Amino acid sequence: MKARLIAALRFLLGLGLVLAIMGWLLPSAQERGDLLARLRPDPLYLLLGFLSTLVASIVTSARWQLMSEQTMGGTPLPYVVYFHGLVLTRVLGQVSSTLVMDLVGRGVALRSAGS
Repeated sequence: MKARLIAALRFLLGLGLVLAIMGWLLPSAQERGDLLARLRPDPLYLLLGFLSTLVASIVTSARWQLMSEQTMGGTPLPYVVYFHGLVLTRVLGQVSSTLVMDLVGRGVALRSAGS
Protein backbone atom coordinates (compact mmCIF):
# COMPACT_ATOMS: atom_id res chain seq x y z
CA MET A 1 0.00 0.00 0.00
CA LYS A 2 2.79 2.38 0.93
CA ALA A 3 4.67 1.63 -2.31
CA ARG A 4 1.56 2.42 -4.37
CA LEU A 5 1.04 5.69 -2.53
CA ILE A 6 4.64 6.70 -3.17
CA ALA A 7 4.31 5.73 -6.84
CA ALA A 8 1.11 7.76 -7.15
CA LEU A 9 2.75 10.78 -5.50
CA ARG A 10 5.73 10.50 -7.84
CA PHE A 11 3.41 10.34 -10.82
CA LEU A 12 1.49 13.40 -9.66
CA LEU A 13 4.72 15.29 -9.02
CA GLY A 14 6.00 14.41 -12.48
CA LEU A 15 2.71 15.38 -14.09
CA GLY A 16 2.73 18.67 -12.18
CA LEU A 17 6.27 19.41 -13.35
CA VAL A 18 5.38 18.66 -16.97
CA LEU A 19 2.31 20.91 -16.79
CA ALA A 20 4.30 23.69 -15.12
CA ILE A 21 7.04 23.54 -17.77
CA MET A 22 4.51 23.44 -20.59
CA GLY A 23 2.67 26.41 -19.10
CA TRP A 24 5.94 28.30 -18.93
CA LEU A 25 6.95 27.42 -22.50
CA LEU A 26 3.60 27.77 -24.26
CA PRO A 27 2.71 30.99 -26.08
CA SER A 28 0.31 33.57 -24.68
CA ALA A 29 -3.41 32.85 -24.31
CA GLN A 30 -4.23 34.75 -27.53
CA GLU A 31 -1.66 32.78 -29.53
CA ARG A 32 -2.84 29.53 -27.94
CA GLY A 33 -6.41 30.34 -28.91
CA ASP A 34 -5.33 30.90 -32.51
CA LEU A 35 -3.48 27.58 -32.55
CA LEU A 36 -6.34 25.67 -30.96
CA ALA A 37 -8.81 27.15 -33.42
CA ARG A 38 -6.80 25.62 -36.28
CA LEU A 39 -6.17 22.31 -34.50
CA ARG A 40 -8.43 19.48 -35.55
CA PRO A 41 -7.09 16.23 -34.07
CA ASP A 42 -8.49 13.02 -35.51
CA PRO A 43 -9.02 10.41 -32.76
CA LEU A 44 -8.41 7.58 -35.23
CA TYR A 45 -4.94 8.89 -36.10
CA LEU A 46 -4.16 9.53 -32.43
CA LEU A 47 -5.07 5.93 -31.62
CA LEU A 48 -3.09 4.64 -34.60
CA GLY A 49 -0.03 6.62 -33.50
CA PHE A 50 -0.31 5.38 -29.92
CA LEU A 51 -0.73 1.74 -30.96
CA SER A 52 2.17 1.98 -33.43
CA THR A 53 4.43 3.44 -30.76
CA LEU A 54 3.36 0.74 -28.30
CA VAL A 55 4.11 -2.06 -30.76
CA ALA A 56 7.47 -0.51 -31.67
CA SER A 57 8.37 -0.25 -27.97
CA ILE A 58 7.37 -3.87 -27.31
CA VAL A 59 9.46 -5.16 -30.23
CA THR A 60 12.47 -2.97 -29.42
CA SER A 61 12.38 -4.04 -25.76
CA ALA A 62 12.37 -7.69 -26.80
CA ARG A 63 15.34 -7.00 -29.08
CA TRP A 64 17.22 -5.31 -26.22
CA GLN A 65 16.52 -8.31 -24.00
CA LEU A 66 17.75 -10.78 -26.62
CA MET A 67 20.90 -8.77 -27.36
CA SER A 68 21.88 -8.17 -23.77
CA GLU A 69 21.11 -11.61 -22.37
CA GLN A 70 21.78 -14.08 -25.16
CA THR A 71 24.31 -12.36 -27.37
CA MET A 72 26.33 -10.43 -24.80
CA GLY A 73 25.79 -12.77 -21.83
CA GLY A 74 24.26 -10.15 -19.54
CA THR A 75 22.33 -10.69 -16.33
CA PRO A 76 18.86 -12.12 -17.04
CA LEU A 77 16.22 -9.52 -16.19
CA PRO A 78 12.44 -9.55 -16.48
CA TYR A 79 11.09 -8.23 -19.79
CA VAL A 80 9.31 -5.36 -18.03
CA VAL A 81 12.70 -3.91 -17.02
CA TYR A 82 13.69 -3.51 -20.64
CA PHE A 83 10.27 -2.12 -21.59
CA HIS A 84 10.33 0.39 -18.73
CA GLY A 85 13.85 1.52 -19.56
CA LEU A 86 13.06 1.99 -23.24
CA VAL A 87 9.80 3.87 -22.70
CA LEU A 88 11.33 6.07 -20.00
CA THR A 89 14.22 7.05 -22.22
CA ARG A 90 11.91 7.73 -25.17
CA VAL A 91 9.60 9.95 -23.14
CA LEU A 92 12.39 11.87 -21.47
CA GLY A 93 14.32 12.03 -24.75
CA GLN A 94 11.58 14.27 -26.12
CA VAL A 95 12.72 17.11 -23.87
CA SER A 96 16.43 16.47 -23.27
CA SER A 97 19.64 15.50 -25.03
CA THR A 98 20.53 12.08 -26.39
CA LEU A 99 23.54 11.76 -24.08
CA VAL A 100 21.43 12.34 -20.98
CA MET A 101 18.90 9.76 -22.12
CA ASP A 102 21.61 7.21 -22.88
CA LEU A 103 22.91 7.59 -19.33
CA VAL A 104 19.42 7.45 -17.80
CA GLY A 105 18.54 4.31 -19.78
CA ARG A 106 21.70 2.55 -18.67
CA GLY A 107 21.15 3.71 -15.11
CA VAL A 108 17.61 2.31 -15.05
CA ALA A 109 18.81 -1.03 -16.43
CA LEU A 110 21.69 -1.26 -13.95
CA ARG A 111 19.47 -0.27 -11.05
CA SER A 112 16.90 -2.91 -12.03
CA ALA A 113 19.68 -5.50 -12.20
CA GLY A 114 20.66 -4.64 -8.63
CA SER A 115 23.87 -2.81 -9.48
